[in-house]
Amino acid sequence: MTAVVTERPRLVKMSLEYELPEYVRRAPVVQPNSDGSIRALFGSTVVISIEANKNLAGASLKTSFKKGTETLSLGGRFARGILRLDQRQWLADGADSFKETYRLQLQDEYGFANADADRDFAIEIVKDAPPTVTITGIPHRSSDEEPHILEDNLA
Repeated sequence: MTAVVTERPRLVKMSLEYELPEYVRRAPVVQPNSDGSIRALFGSTVVISIEANKNLAGASLKTSFKKGTETLSLGGRFARGILRLDQRQWLADGADSFKETYRLQLQDEYGFANADADRDFAIEIVKDAPPTVTITGIPHRSSDEEPHILEDNLA
C-alpha cells in the first residue's frame, strides 16, 4: 500500500487586469498583486490570473450573478479567467453601484480542492455618470462696469 501525502492547492498570487469600456479610451489597468476585490465600471472586462502553490488539474469561477460556473484556462500552476461586468439587470436598477461576489475553486491532480473554495471575493460594479459643471467665482458687478463673457451667456 502506498500513501501519498500532499498539500491542498491554494492561491499564492492573483493579478487583475481591467479592460474598460471602449468609450473610456484608456489602456487596460493592471493590479499585479491583488487581494481579489474588484471595483470596476459597468461594461468592463476583468481578466483574473492566478498562481497556485502546485500544478492544477482544474480551476473554476462562480459568480453570484450568473448561473453555473466558468472553467478557467490552465497552464501548470497558473489559471486564467475572464469576468464580463455587463449584466443588463444592473442598468434597469436606479442604484449607482452594485455589490456582487465571486468564488474560485482550484483542484489538484488528486481531486483535492482549495480549503478556501467557499470564500467570497467582493465585486463592486459602478455605473458611469455624466460630468457635472459648477461655475464659481463670477464677479458680482454689473455688466456696465466690466462686461463679462459669462454674464451674457448666463442671462
